[in-house]
Amino acid sequence: MGDFKKWLAQPADKHIVDFYSTEQGLIANILDYITYGIKNGDNCVAIAKPTHFSMLDKAMTKYPAKMKVQFRDDCRLLNAQSVLEQFMVGDLPHKKKFLEVMERILTKADKSGKPIRIYSEMVAVLLEENNSEGAMQLQKLLRELSKAKTFSLYSSYPANSHGVSGGDLYDMIKSYHDFTFGSN
Repeated sequence: MGDFKKWLAQPADKHIVDFYSTEQGLIANILDYITYGIKNGDNCVAIAKPTHFSMLDKAMTKYPAKMKVQFRDDCRLLNAQSVLEQFMVGDLPHKKKFLEVMERILTKADKSGKPIRIYSEMVAVLLEENNSEGAMQLQKLLRELSKAKTFSLYSSYPANSHGVSGGDLYDMIKSYHDFTFGSN
């Protein structure tokens, strides 16, 4: 198992960042992250675009029936756009609202006192909307949250996100987090 797959299996409260070149590779990595978590008894949350939920559901066909049921029953699936709408004010995240929303998500996820794994595409959604300032501020808020709460975060961005709005996304994210990088 390569280093990136090991990090997906045992993230140890780290932020894992993935610049993906194919959605098929991304879906495989999300499934690895979540299914490893389910097998470990971790609490799992996926904050993603509906198209990726459909792709995840289709990809689950190659898993045993028990794992499919566990995935549907034990992983909270949240629409990234809907979550963003709860704390965005105009083009920017509102810190207090963000913290309230994420506190609710973390509280609902923590059913057993086990580790919490979150997969999130919220920053990627903002970047797709050409909202680099909102994306950068959301990165800062996620960093603050990770210092106050214990959870693992797996974020993904299309490989072509580099250079968004004249800046290098890789450098921007790297400046906000101590984390592990992967790519597919």
